[in-house]
Amino acid sequence: MLFLFHSFIVALNSYAIWYDQQYVDLPVPSEDFANMPIKARGVFLTFWCLVLQTVYFTIALLNDIFGTNATAPKKPPLIRKIKDTVFSLSFTIAIYVATAFWGLYIVNKELIFPDDIEIEFPSWLNHTMHTFIVPFILIELFISNRNYPSRILGEKLHNLSTLDIRVTYEKKR
Repeated sequence: MLFLFHSFIVALNSYAIWYDQQYVDLPVPSEDFANMPIKARGVFLTFWCLVLQTVYFTIALLNDIFGTNATAPKKPPLIRKIKDTVFSLSFTIAIYVATAFWGLYIVNKELIFPDDIEIEFPSWLNHTMHTFIVPFILIELFISNRNYPSRILGEKLHNLSTLDIRVTYEKKR
């Protein structure tokens, strides 16, 4: 069951990323954005989140094949350790992205999803990036066993990801 669940999510997210890059042409605020790689999607935490979800569920799929899903293995394989560590970041960012997007959407839709973008952006892709990430990661939370990383590793991972996002954002300005 985990294998099918993880396979479905990897397929859906991979297709969403591919579709976004092939068919979705959003208006850009300046020429600088037009020349950026991956259609300037790298400035959006939403895109980073979708990529991270895809990476996480790919690792989970590999763990289903090569690793173990035992509750508390005495010596977990490396893929299981990586999966458990990436989950801690993936879960946090998914909850934040969905909450921030839909919270701002409710308060002022034009701030986060203006009409000119909504016309170009398919509804299914919007929900894949902003809605489905939460039920998928919550289902994963309840049906998959994990050992959380140490607090020190979790803090380092959080700080590194925050720094990476901040540096990338500043580089684009």
